[in-house]
Amino acid sequence: MKNQKMKRLLSHFLLLPDNAANQLIRLSKRPVKSAVLSLAFLLWLALAYAHRDTVRHLAAGLFSALLAPQAVIVLLLPAFFLLYPHLAKQSRAVQVCVAFIGSLCLLEWLMWVLPPLITHWQLNEYPNTQHFWNTGIILLASAPVAFTLWRFRDGNQSKDINLKEFQKISEWVMGIHFSDHTQTRHTETFSGSLKNHAAQSTDKLAAPSNTSSCTFSKQDGATGLQIAAIYNLLPFYHGDYGRDFEKPALHLLLCAWEMLQHDALQAFRQSDDTDIRRNLITVLQQRANSPLGQAITRVLLACGYNKKPLLHRHPEVLQGICLSGMNLGLKGIETEILAKTLFCGQDWSTAQLQGMQCIDEEIRFDFSNVKLNGADLSYASKGFFTRADFVQSKLHGAKLTYTAIENADFSHSLLFKTDFSYSDIHNTRFADARLNYAIFLNAHLSLIDFSRANVGDGNFSKSTLHQGNFAHAALHKANFKNLNLSLSNFMFARYLSAEKLLESASCQACLIDAETFDRFSPKEQEQLRQHGVISVYSGSQPITQKLICNSQVHQACLSYLAEEVPYSIDLDKTRAANPDWDISIE
Repeated sequence: MKNQKMKRLLSHFLLLPDNAANQLIRLSKRPVKSAVLSLAFLLWLALAYAHRDTVRHLAAGLFSALLAPQAVIVLLLPAFFLLYPHLAKQSRAVQVCVAFIGSLCLLEWLMWVLPPLITHWQLNEYPNTQHFWNTGIILLASAPVAFTLWRFRDGNQSKDINLKEFQKISEWVMGIHFSDHTQTRHTETFSGSLKNHAAQSTDKLAAPSNTSSCTFSKQDGATGLQIAAIYNLLPFYHGDYGRDFEKPALHLLLCAWEMLQHDALQAFRQSDDTDIRRNLITVLQQRANSPLGQAITRVLLACGYNKKPLLHRHPEVLQGICLSGMNLGLKGIETEILAKTLFCGQDWSTAQLQGMQCIDEEIRFDFSNVKLNGADLSYASKGFFTRADFVQSKLHGAKLTYTAIENADFSHSLLFKTDFSYSDIHNTRFADARLNYAIFLNAHLSLIDFSRANVGDGNFSKSTLHQGNFAHAALHKANFKNLNLSLSNFMFARYLSAEKLLESASCQACLIDAETFDRFSPKEQEQLRQHGVISVYSGSQPITQKLICNSQVHQACLSYLAEEVPYSIDLDKTRAANPDWDISIE
């Protein structure tokens, strides 16, 4: 607040711009620096006044030089220095050629500016000064080329140093510094009898027992060094030491993660037993939460200065990547950024993402426009897919088995042969999705929106479905065998047959439009009524709040909200067509 008042006074009374006022305020807090700068400024004014004639001639010469046709050369020099950082990305041949052109411009400018100054100062009257000025001009003119060549040498030297450091860190990450665990077994013979002593294990890494202070073993120290080496990979992975180290650091991290999870992941792939797989997923998650797993996770999922994951710099490694069991909710990870950018719009086909976990259930992961064809996302932790956005995603042949999906959105997604077996899916939208040959075997579904979706050849056998919305959906060859379809909406569903509904376990209070219902045979209509199907006639009476269906025959009292049945009905015809039900509108 005090700084704001001071800034306002300097701006109003001294007519200083905001940046100059900020500088003065900043200098006022450093008296020593302010005094030195003030003395330097006064000294410069004194020298300028003492040599005012020289300053006047220099200003006149500079003004005339800018008005001359050769002034274009003067403009090329600052342009060269401004463009030099961008030239560093070019090849060395291009950099040397540009430096040579800069040297020619600088030489032309020196040959144009120096002679008038030498004549004005009468420096050419001193003996043996001609060679001095020629040498000076040559040295100044060759400075750009010399600087470029020196930069190449310095870059090579620093690259060699960084390469040696990277190689040493790589050895520590891979655990080469660990000592071998040796075992010795010896036998002794007494009185003709053979006595086998028990195997004696000698651990060279054990902590010494004769020390007076508490310490840790060499094994613990080697593990700590390995973890520290992983964190030291971050500058290389980030590109602080050059872009040449980014991809090797990335592959080193991925290799370390696969080695950490290799045996458990291999057993997971080879086993078909559900209990064994769950135990192996627990092992993968425990290893991911170990200090070594946390170190790899934090470095691998680090974000750049542009708040984007460093993984996106190398999109080719995302296909088939292994992140099994990884915890995206660790402290130190920018989870909110990763939730919005890590998966969105990327190609994660055939990725191994089993057992992914995130402790913070408030985080909503964005999988929109992502390619997860053939990816394995099974056994994800509870809450990982809560409120997940899969809009317009491609999950051809993906596995989401044994997962909990809640409040997710799969609208307009391609879910061809996607496996949701043994999953709990609640309040999720599949509107306008393509679910051809999708598998919902033994899945628990409730409040699912399949409106306008293509559910052709979808397998829902042995599943439970409560309040499913199949309005305007395509149900060609959909399998509802033994499926509980209670309180589901089949209004204007395409390719809906009575046989599909009769194969289900229950059709209690299922809504079917009268046009579809009238196409069934009288026998099928009677069987469907016995199963509890309600045929609805379109009309002019809108459902304002609820559509209530009460039946003494079926011993049920069910209701639909207005947004679940956004149609106007003919209440009289609907009541007449369904004598077993007492239908009313609220």
